[in-house]
Amino acid sequence: MDSSAVTTIPVVSPGPTFPSPQPAKPPLSPQKSILPLLLTILFLLTLAATGVLAYQNRQLNQRLSVITASPTPTPQIFVPPADPTTGWKTYSNPSSGISFKYPAEWRFTESETFKSATFNTKIPSSETRGEQTIDYTFDSILEDSRNYNDWVNNPGQTTALGTETINNNLFEKFVVADMYYSLNYIYKANDKIIRFMVWPYNAQNPEKLPASLKESVYQVLSTFKFLDNTTNWKTYTDSKNGFSIRYPSTWRSASLGENGIGFGPKEIGEDVLWGINVYDKSVYPKEKIIDEAGKQFSDRKQNTNNIDINGIQTTRLITTTSSIPDWYLETIIIEYGSNFVTISNGAINDTKLQTLLGVPKGTTFKDFYSTFKFTQ
Repeated sequence: MDSSAVTTIPVVSPGPTFPSPQPAKPPLSPQKSILPLLLTILFLLTLAATGVLAYQNRQLNQRLSVITASPTPTPQIFVPPADPTTGWKTYSNPSSGISFKYPAEWRFTESETFKSATFNTKIPSSETRGEQTIDYTFDSILEDSRNYNDWVNNPGQTTALGTETINNNLFEKFVVADMYYSLNYIYKANDKIIRFMVWPYNAQNPEKLPASLKESVYQVLSTFKFLDNTTNWKTYTDSKNGFSIRYPSTWRSASLGENGIGFGPKEIGEDVLWGINVYDKSVYPKEKIIDEAGKQFSDRKQNTNNIDINGIQTTRLITTTSSIPDWYLETIIIEYGSNFVTISNGAINDTKLQTLLGVPKGTTFKDFYSTFKFTQ
């Protein structure tokens, strides 16, 4: 065999090619596997909240549009009704302690004998084909309860018409079948019995009074009020010690020494009922003033309390004794600078005071000391 011969080696076609094996991926951690879920939930919650806010905003805008469209109410200015008694005159009766107003055009007469005041007016009247004269009378003739009871318990002449409240005052109403058929308003309070009497001349029934007169009667009664007991009292001023006090206008004043002043009715002569004294603190301390009160009684009893008089703090001393039950000493002690000022009732209580001549009805010791004021 020739050594130069070429040897043919068969070519084998290559088989299918496979990719090289890749290393395996490690498994996901638990945190990384939950994160996508949490993000999804957060997104959904945000979307829901946004939708709720959008809905609420739409509702609010709708309400605001309704409010804006509504017309703004015009503010109403309150104008108080005119006082029908403006320009009226005022009648005051210090002895009865009351006052009221009446139309300025009414004629007025007063009788001290009968303790009455009468107001006359004329009004149109169809019954008399012209004018009718009206007497509107105030009196205190019934202030005695016995007279009052005798008067109202007269079945042949007096008829009760019930009660009526006017300006918080309760009036009893009666009709009296006298020749004028008078209509009476009775007010009872504070131990007083006051009568207002309307005489409609030629009228057979006072309940049929013209409306204008009934209205004026009601308006007069609506102005009825009690006076301050001290309204018409005099004023005593002590310029040396710097105080003032008021006392009944019909009383007189009398000196009680260098530092004292007393007050009392003229009817009791030189005596006085109430007194004021000024003491030097260095000579008369409060303890000594208290000790001097009623020291003549071995069974005296004393008590004190603090009271305010026109912004002034004072001590009120009460001294009594079983030996004389109606002996009642009330002393007001007021400290002022280097002095003490005392106000005394003269050991006469208010009940006994009312039985004395020249004492205005209803006057009390408190009325007196309540007017005390410093002037300096």
